[in-house]
Amino acid sequence: MSHPDAKGEDGLTVRQRRFVEEFPLDCNGSQACIRAGYSPIGAAKQAKKLLKIPAIKAAVQAALDARSDRLHFTADEVLLEIATLVRSDPRHFKVSKSGRLTLAPDAPDNAWRAVSRVKHKRRTIPQTGGAAPIVEHEVEFHLWDKGGAIEKAMRHLGIGTPELRFRDVTLEDYLRRRVAERGGQRAPMPVSTQAAIAEAIADVTDLRTNGNGDRH
Repeated sequence: MSHPDAKGEDGLTVRQRRFVEEFPLDCNGSQACIRAGYSPIGAAKQAKKLLKIPAIKAAVQAALDARSDRLHFTADEVLLEIATLVRSDPRHFKVSKSGRLTLAPDAPDNAWRAVSRVKHKRRTIPQTGGAAPIVEHEVEFHLWDKGGAIEKAMRHLGIGTPELRFRDVTLEDYLRRRVAERGGQRAPMPVSTQAAIAEAIADVTDLRTNGNGDRH
């Protein structure tokens, strides 16, 4: 059996090659590292380091492109679906007299894609004196997670910094803890930069992995 860090003809080690295979499954660098055989401790930082290696970056991109070709959809199609959820509105729908959920007159045609499920209950109420029974319809419908779609859209557009939560450890908790460790000195922690935020995410992931995600 070859050593896990021995390089093959493609210039990658056994674990690096396994990382390339695992990453496209969920695009979760930390989990891909763990499944590839790396230590859970510091897995987020390890993933970040691996994805900076040109050969690994190229191999991962090739795998993602191949999957996209197999599924026959593009990034634009995915973003259009997210945009549909972002623009979803309960006012796009109405209930007919027969209890059917239909589109409101001014609703876009693709509004149906935002509907996750519909529940219809029909109740017949008998009447006395030979009168026709009264039929009532109760319609309940649910839309897909609009908040999650907005967060994905914000990340794609680079707008704001949605809250990052790992179990019960948030980025805010982490930064507060780091400030306390520095005796209240904020200057060494340039949280306004993307690099600092990426470092924070990696460290929070380590806290979660090590089971030290207690809040303070």
